[in-house]
Amino acid sequence: SFPVSIGEVEHLLQHPSNYYIYRVYYADKAESSIITIMNTIKFNLEQKYLKLLMTFESKSADGQK
Repeated sequence: SFPVSIGEVEHLLQHPSNYYIYRVYYADKAESSIITIMNTIKFNLEQKYLKLLMTFESKSADGQK
């Protein structure tokens, strides 16, 4: 998993054909590296090939976020 900002979510919803996620595995060795490119994010979410997760951050000392 990785963080996605609200700006990124807004962009992918407004420009679904121009938003890609690149996932790189084992980048320390070129011969064993794998790059996965995901596009049509909204479609993949709708088809349940991807899912969004939310995490509650701990509260600050004054109770405000």
